[in-house]
Amino acid sequence: MTPRRRGAPRGAGRRRTGLLGAWLLLAAAGCGSSEQHTPPQRVVLLVIDATHAAQLGCYGGPADLTPRIDALAERGRRFTRAMSNATWTLPSTASLMTGRLPAGHGVVSREQPLPDDAVTLAELFAATGWRTASFVQMVYASSVYGFGQGFEESGAYYELKGSISDRKIVGDVIDWLRAANGERAFAYVHLRRPHSPYDPGPLERHAQCATCPLADGARDEILAHADSRVRDPDALTPEEREHIVHLYRANLAAIDDSLHELFEYARNEPDLLLVLTSDHGEGLGQHGHYGHGPRLYAEHIDIPLIVAGSGVEPGTEETLASTIDLLPTLAEWCQLRAAPADVDGHSLAGPLRGEPGDRDRNIVLISKIDAEGVPGVGIRTGNLKLTLGSGGTQRLFDLDADPGERTDIAARRPDLARHLGQLARTERDRHRATPGGDAPVLSPEESRHLEALGYVGGDR
Repeated sequence: MTPRRRGAPRGAGRRRTGLLGAWLLLAAAGCGSSEQHTPPQRVVLLVIDATHAAQLGCYGGPADLTPRIDALAERGRRFTRAMSNATWTLPSTASLMTGRLPAGHGVVSREQPLPDDAVTLAELFAATGWRTASFVQMVYASSVYGFGQGFEESGAYYELKGSISDRKIVGDVIDWLRAANGERAFAYVHLRRPHSPYDPGPLERHAQCATCPLADGARDEILAHADSRVRDPDALTPEEREHIVHLYRANLAAIDDSLHELFEYARNEPDLLLVLTSDHGEGLGQHGHYGHGPRLYAEHIDIPLIVAGSGVEPGTEETLASTIDLLPTLAEWCQLRAAPADVDGHSLAGPLRGEPGDRDRNIVLISKIDAEGVPGVGIRTGNLKLTLGSGGTQRLFDLDADPGERTDIAARRPDLARHLGQLARTERDRHRATPGGDAPVLSPEESRHLEALGYVGGDR
């Protein structure tokens, strides 16, 4: 199925032509060293939702769990220190699409869709003459929340089960790319798995759970929704904790298998650039929490970032990277000529060519807001990370010595803790929830979709 054509990008009639045209006039100043390679003719930006990087084989996860993603990493550039700037889908997708932190794009709660005056990555592609299409399986990444801006064609797949499968969506993406017939084409693909419910197919489930005491599935109705239905994680038995991990990994294996055809297609298309990432991670009990949203530990914000094809130098990359970097990176790599001057992200085009990148910059991390509209904030710099909880609790971690983030070293590094703490408090004040625009009116189907995903009783 080809995505539904939606006509002009959302809000285009009011402002798009003038603003984008003005940015395009900056072309001569914006190209820089991007002239060193031939820009791609097709780009696929692939988001696999709720993927903690450490669960993938190529990031140190179980061998043979994700062989297709691992093979993509082998032929591409794998960023070893990539993070999501936000811990749940809606603000993270807004940051990905705009290159801005949540305070910049204004999406910090489920009541706030992406505003019409935001300039998106899709709009930059469209303004440079590219065909654009989105294939999304999450309401929070769809046109319902303003993400149709810049897409000539937009498809929405909300079903969690039934006739619309991951493999079907991947097939639609390939068909659309083939139908581009030599035109420059940008596809945004956002797949739900491995996000809960952890509902893998029987083959993947058997491979992960065959020897598990809970392999009969009797507890799956609760454990597959551990993020929303496990009210007291401390009350789980060791077998239940283990089974949740099995189900999550089986879901990850299922999406890895579904991506096989897309990866094979991309491997044989030298002018195609493929970017694989996630919108946030997923806690599996490491710090007594399941799911994502309110915490800023590694399992919640460390995400994969793999870029392959069309001039990319294969290898591993230790440059600090985050979601907001994708817009300026693709704008430069694809020679889209100019990104908005107020983006918060940094271009990673240099590291994609194998050039040294910035390993010590500050990365701002924002959690969900609490009942008072206050978020938790993290500041990552080099291998140090400070977290400031919404209630004011501050902790500093040395990720080299303590990758599990168990030991607070703030008392050992008081000057650094004080400096980073002030930065975090400034970001906390910038990111407090403020009244937004008109909240989206959800259809019954969309409301059921969010409920099935566990988005009830708070923002995740």
